[in-house]
Amino acid sequence: MATDNDILKQFGLESDIEIQRFLESVDKLKVPVSSKNRDEAWSKLENSIKTRKTKEIKFNFKHAFLIAASIALFIGLWFGFEQWNHAKYSTSSGKTLTFELPDGSQVILNAESQVNWNKFRWKYSRIVILKGEALFKVNKGSRFEVQTSQNKVSVMGTKFNVFSRPGYFEVKCYEGKVAVDIKGSSQVILTKGKAIKKESSSSTAESFEIQESDTNNWTKGEFYYSNASLRLVLDEIERQFNVNINYTAEDRRYSGYFKNNSLDSALINICMPLGLKYNIIRDSVVIR
Repeated sequence: MATDNDILKQFGLESDIEIQRFLESVDKLKVPVSSKNRDEAWSKLENSIKTRKTKEIKFNFKHAFLIAASIALFIGLWFGFEQWNHAKYSTSSGKTLTFELPDGSQVILNAESQVNWNKFRWKYSRIVILKGEALFKVNKGSRFEVQTSQNKVSVMGTKFNVFSRPGYFEVKCYEGKVAVDIKGSSQVILTKGKAIKKESSSSTAESFEIQESDTNNWTKGEFYYSNASLRLVLDEIERQFNVNINYTAEDRRYSGYFKNNSLDSALINICMPLGLKYNIIRDSVVIR
């Protein structure tokens, strides 16, 4: 069994004197001992964090309030200007309205319709937005434009009627000339006595002649139809008499007229030629 001296000799310590010197030097070595235990170290670290100076951020409430007040004032002024800048006329069921635009052009608005325009831009751009039906008598001047949800009518000075309701669009030119832009179709120029209509988004626009008897009859409370959708006619009955019509049968075509002075008479004119029956219950009408 090897002795300690034999092991030391393997590391190059040959003589006893060399071994003795090596052992004496090892004996003098001491393992350093920390002067602080773990608790003391943590305590010192915590004190260091607490005493460390942090940068203070001061919030100026007065400055923030002034900024918020300025933004609120700007928004209020903007909405106030927008409300003042947009002129609007509208009608309820069974009512019509006649008024003049800033240039003196005349508008007759049918029941449940609306026209609005931008006051500030009017001198530079005569544009009105129409929902429903209106007859326009436009004074000559710069380009005049009527915009509906998807279509546009442009004129210089003329008399024309625009009907824009869900599922049906129609323009009739009584005087002068109008350019009609219908979505999905090429621009059409209408002259006196000409008209164009489109019954649905899937159908094509159809041109036709205005009847001699058609002299803006709706402005007098008279409504004439030639091979029109029955649903379209019944919708007009609802607007003129402020009633709700329940008709669930398939759509049919109707030719004829009615006046808006009597609901009962109007329903007779519409239902009898088609072999239909009706029943009036307060503000509702059932047709079968």
